[in-house]
Amino acid sequence: MKNSRKLFIFLVFHLSVFGKCAPQFRRFPVRDCDILFKNFGDHELEMNVNRVLSNMVQKIRHSPNYYAFDVARSDSNAIYGHAQCRGDITRKNCSACVLEATRRIKKDCPFFSRAEIWYDLCFLRYDSTNFLKGVVKGPVHGWIAENAVFYWKYESEYVGTVKKVLTMATMKAMTASNRFGAMAGLDLLNHITIFGMVQCTGDLQPLECNYCINLLTKAIMSDNILRSCGGGTGPYCQLLAASLFGKCAPQYRRFPVRDCDILFKNFGDHELEMNINRVLSNIVQKIRHSPNYYAFHIARSDSNAIYGHAQCRGDIKQKNCSACVSKATRRIKKDCPFFSRAEIWYDLCFLRYDSTNFLKGVVGSPIHGWIAEDAVFYWKYESEYVGTVKKVLTMATMKAITASNRFGAMAGLDLLNHLTVFGMVQCTGDLQPLECNYCINLLTKAIMSDNILRSCGGGTGPYCQLLAASCMLRYQISNFLASPIGPIHL
Repeated sequence: MKNSRKLFIFLVFHLSVFGKCAPQFRRFPVRDCDILFKNFGDHELEMNVNRVLSNMVQKIRHSPNYYAFDVARSDSNAIYGHAQCRGDITRKNCSACVLEATRRIKKDCPFFSRAEIWYDLCFLRYDSTNFLKGVVKGPVHGWIAENAVFYWKYESEYVGTVKKVLTMATMKAMTASNRFGAMAGLDLLNHITIFGMVQCTGDLQPLECNYCINLLTKAIMSDNILRSCGGGTGPYCQLLAASLFGKCAPQYRRFPVRDCDILFKNFGDHELEMNINRVLSNIVQKIRHSPNYYAFHIARSDSNAIYGHAQCRGDIKQKNCSACVSKATRRIKKDCPFFSRAEIWYDLCFLRYDSTNFLKGVVGSPIHGWIAEDAVFYWKYESEYVGTVKKVLTMATMKAITASNRFGAMAGLDLLNHLTVFGMVQCTGDLQPLECNYCINLLTKAIMSDNILRSCGGGTGPYCQLLAASCMLRYQISNFLASPIGPIHL
């Protein structure tokens, strides 16, 4: 990636259909508030953020390629920012979108020195580190059609049309001043039209733009039949990125994973802040003596209330559980100040609090997942492997719904491929057996989509992990469990 200067890529394809199941679209905006000010209440840095955002709003109004950037420096503080609009919209709509993006990012990400936000028509990012004309390590956001069904009889013809549409759109983007390209292609055998669009930020050179778009195209074309984007039958796919990881292949994600969701309605609400601290402190105390590694607490005062719980993996020691939850409380306080809803995952524990009562109910979203990087075939007999994974997860689920700590682990032998699959599932301790079973089945169904694990490991994945707010799931072909377990032939 040394020669990659990818700052922003927008790639989408969509087909026009009549009847049947229409695509389900993810709601904009998508935003990521990443790094808090080192010195909380740093007014100088806050002024630089506001200066950059204000200048970009002014610059985008007159930009011929719908791209604007700005840098604000004062002493040792600096903020770098840029904004990009889609190349197929009017200047008026571009200006309105960037203006809305600046308002929303100020509201959602106060006191953050790095943040980015996507709307359907524009993208905006700022950072205290200079990311302009350089490699940016950042998230890739993507979504596809929900409940996709076959819209075509001739799948290879459809895939070929998608490839051609994206290739021709890329050629247009490379030569366009705004790095935007769009194309529509007829799939005569399936009687449909496919519309495609790609875009890079305006500072990229043609070859750099081509290189970066090809990374995303390669990702959605993995396994050559769009298995990574649409379950093999997707009528809609969209990827948004501020940067890419390596080859745009799945990555091992690092713990902790945290989600700071809803800011205080009244900023500086000390009563609500005290309730959060009370809940976190009590959970740390309670988890030390919990027989099922689960603890919850509720703190109320007047109209304010905070509900919280923590859960540790069932295969670890009490000492490690306590240490993990203690670390989680410290990290969530640091990363999510003034948020009335937040959650954090470590490898050994999970913690969540909310101003709305979520206890004793299945919370299935958000779902965080990651799979093996650069997965290759580890087995000759794929159906046998998939069958072993299913059986391992099913038996682990049966254990979890009857266990007091809602934890289940299993190891199964795949004799044909000469390997062992280790699986683990767990629900939070507030769920009843049927609720636990329902939650785990949601995750199992996700990784088993298209019946051959296309959503988790490209059909050949040696590792997969999914985390939700009420349950989690993991399988792997090496033993990751803290407690010993002997494999059996299933």
